[in-house]
Parts: sequence; structure tokens; C-alpha cells
Amino acid sequence: MPQKALGAMKPGEKGKIAKVGGAGVSRRVMDMGLVAGAQVEMERWPRLETRWKSR
Repeated sequence: MPQKALGAMKPGEKGKIAKVGGAGVSRRVMDMGLVAGAQVEMERWPRLETRWKSR
């Protein structure tokens, strides 16, 4: 499966998080349960900040 950023996923796409990184983002993302190995599915584009939902 090719790698892509969560922000580049389209509604209905599923994926697995390969790594969590980035200045100041890691802690916030991990607090939401998005850690390496987690399965995710893009449900819809949000009106505010969160673009994904962890399963």
C-alpha cells in the first residue's frame, strides 16, 4: 500500500498509520489514539480540525 498523509486521504479510504511525527503535532495526535499501527478510515472532511477517525 502506498504511503500518504492523513490530510491527503479521501472519504471512504482506509489505511494504517506508519509513523507519527512532526514538530508539536505528535503529542496531540497520539492523545487522540492515532499511533503507529492504528487502522484509520476517512469518513468525511470536517468543518473544524479533525480529519480522521480512529477505529
